[in-house]
Amino acid sequence: MTGTVSHLLIAMVVFIFSHIAMSSLPVRTPIIQKIGKQKFKGLYSLIAIAEMSWVITAYNNAPAEIYWKPHNTFQHFTLSLMLITIISIIAALTPINSDKKTDGPQGIYRVTRHPMIWGIALWSTTHVLANGELYALIFFGGLTVLALAGTVQVDRRKACLEGKIWQA
Repeated sequence: MTGTVSHLLIAMVVFIFSHIAMSSLPVRTPIIQKIGKQKFKGLYSLIAIAEMSWVITAYNNAPAEIYWKPHNTFQHFTLSLMLITIISIIAALTPINSDKKTDGPQGIYRVTRHPMIWGIALWSTTHVLANGELYALIFFGGLTVLALAGTVQVDRRKACLEGKIWQA
């Protein structure tokens, strides 16, 4: 099955559903209660790295089935938006100075609650437009679906856990 579009599709579906499952409160909460938050983050990271390695291997081995020839505009558009994508992802990884007393979110979080996820969504969506192969649609489209579903899921989870603090 290696080297097929089906293999890539299965790997991507497993990656998406494991992220959704491990991020959901019914799965996440009991695991955190048993092993602690830091160990859960480590476990989650190891699973994500293993699955992403599987997805990338399947992507690299998938046959090139061209579905459309993207216009050059989409390729230039993708390159142009990479700066915003990189800034969003780096800003999400940059610590916020919490010594200042301010109301509401600070830094990039004044623009969006999910800079990392939106950076990935922008990156993957533009790559769907810039690539005409089926394997690219599955890989980048799957990441887009996960990113968009992730923003909704994180908002729901944080609203349950943090209530009014999250609403601010």
